[in-house]
Amino acid sequence: VQDYVFNPVSDPAGVLVAGSLAGALDGTLTYQLSGRAGTAVVDVRVFDTGGTANAGVNQSATRQFTITVAPGTDLEVAIDDGRSLVQDGESTVYAIVIANAGPNDATATLATTLPPALTDVAWTCVQASSTATCPTPASGTGSLSPGVTLAVGTALRFDLIATVDGTIGDTIAAAAGVTLPAGVAALDPGDDTDTDTNAIVGN
Repeated sequence: VQDYVFNPVSDPAGVLVAGSLAGALDGTLTYQLSGRAGTAVVDVRVFDTGGTANAGVNQSATRQFTITVAPGTDLEVAIDDGRSLVQDGESTVYAIVIANAGPNDATATLATTLPPALTDVAWTCVQASSTATCPTPASGTGSLSPGVTLAVGTALRFDLIATVDGTIGDTIAAAAGVTLPAGVAALDPGDDTDTDTNAIVGN
């Protein structure tokens, strides 16, 4: 085997990064995925330098491979109340932002995990600070858990207000995270969750 010849037959969704197809001499086919969902079909032939003299054949018959990629996207979540200390008995407001870094549009569930020291919790989607459409309902009480729809490059902001009712010296950690539907891959799970931590101080 001298080389491999690759001919992409069909890749309408752009599943493969252009020019990324390659083959090692041991027969291993390698390629780079773009992150888009869809199916690509590739023709592969083996080529050698033996020439075609004396009825020689220098290329093999074509072998076809189908590469199917499930949908995936990179949703990024952040939660922050802009402070590191909170007083017992006061209210604090967390800004929660979920953004779609692509490459596919996505529906998902955004949820918060709150400690018992945060009480009287209420939240609202801030349409004026969002580039996607707020879900329905756009507000509620208790932990946040709406379904969201985000096109590539868009984001939603939620403001969550809660009253601190804990013990001075303790730490409260409020977390937010996103869950994609079954069959949709999280391309960067490391940014699917975030946590904001504050210490409780006295008045």
